[in-house]
Amino acid sequence: MKIGQIVTLFPLVFVLVMGLAVVIWPVAVHPDPAAYVSDVSQPTPMTQSITTTIFPFGYYGIEVPVENNQFSPRVHIDSSMGPENIANVLNLAEAGGVQVYQYLPAGVLSLPLMDLRDNWVAPAISFSPEVMVGFYPAEEPGESEIPAMVDLLNLVHETDPLGRPVVTYLGYSSISNIRRFMETVDIDLLGAYPTFKGYPQGFMTGVMDSGRQALWPVGKRFYGVPETFGPILEDPDGPMLLRNNVYQAVIGGAEGIIFYNDTGFDGVTYPAFQAELDELREEFVGSGNLGAVVLSPDPPQVVSHSVLSGPVDPIELDMFEFTRKYERMQYHLEVYEGEAYLLATNIGGDALGVEFQNFPSVATNVEVLFEGHSLPLTAGSFQDTFAPYDVHIYKAVVDPAELAPLIKQTYLPILFSTSEPAVVLPCNLSN
Repeated sequence: MKIGQIVTLFPLVFVLVMGLAVVIWPVAVHPDPAAYVSDVSQPTPMTQSITTTIFPFGYYGIEVPVENNQFSPRVHIDSSMGPENIANVLNLAEAGGVQVYQYLPAGVLSLPLMDLRDNWVAPAISFSPEVMVGFYPAEEPGESEIPAMVDLLNLVHETDPLGRPVVTYLGYSSISNIRRFMETVDIDLLGAYPTFKGYPQGFMTGVMDSGRQALWPVGKRFYGVPETFGPILEDPDGPMLLRNNVYQAVIGGAEGIIFYNDTGFDGVTYPAFQAELDELREEFVGSGNLGAVVLSPDPPQVVSHSVLSGPVDPIELDMFEFTRKYERMQYHLEVYEGEAYLLATNIGGDALGVEFQNFPSVATNVEVLFEGHSLPLTAGSFQDTFAPYDVHIYKAVVDPAELAPLIKQTYLPILFSTSEPAVVLPCNLSN
């Protein structure tokens, strides 16, 4: 899912993930804020030689991988995984069906490159990509570490013929800060914790927008990191807010979702929160298979919407370089195996009545996934209601006449500037 567009005056070139240990279930500086408009026809960034086929959907945690039978697919990142532990950890992971990112502590970056290659990189890449999926240098690096991280990235790319990615949590949410580190990783973990920080729930949409604009123009990718810690756990609406956060991230371009393995995973203390995590897991990497849908090639974003009831003013976010404005309805169209999917969420605290138009199907009904009902579909239009922070996922057979253009058509990036006041268009690719 690729959306958003950086507004710059130079050509874009497309080339091509926090805790000491991570387990994962498997989104430019604007010289003038007034020149910022988010175009919604961003193409898919090119990938390295390994194409992601499993949607990373998981959680942070310190544990032996084969002891983790809660989440699948799973990824293990262990801060104690030094050279002497690589073979043991990877063999355990392979036996348990777990994927591993080779952890590289900050001190390792000061080693001579030959030592780093021979003792940390080469032993790991001798394992198959089914178990050894990439490298994870220490998170939240400082600017003084950028040269060493660039050297590491180049070393990994030159040493590993399979092009496995370098992934970490850079720890930034603004475009300018992410851009300073964009040459240090292939994939950034972008976190958004609106309840913890006292921000609007739409903060996740803004962070994903930052990721698109900072990383996609240089072929980088990102995963979303929603909050599973702090005050959200005590909020009666916490499970619903978590769900909204996850879908905001995916709609906003995240190619994976990870969580802190904090108290939110205590099913005894927070059973409703744990149940929501289990449900999300089932939707993305279980029977719902949305992970595969999300990772499929993007079609042109032909769907549009109208607000029939509820507020129409945008959500304003003032915690970035300048105030951004986002539509309350965020959505993204996917086409997978002959089916059209529309992932949609209300990022505001008011109920909305919405009509979607141009849904590419000639069916008479659209299925509302995971909710057990359908809605009438007439000439590509249907209506639905969204409670505050609600999420709906729609599916219908693609119109055969539309299927080829939806899959094959390629959109080139559009560069433009404007003297109009800063506006961020919806991440729904409706242009």
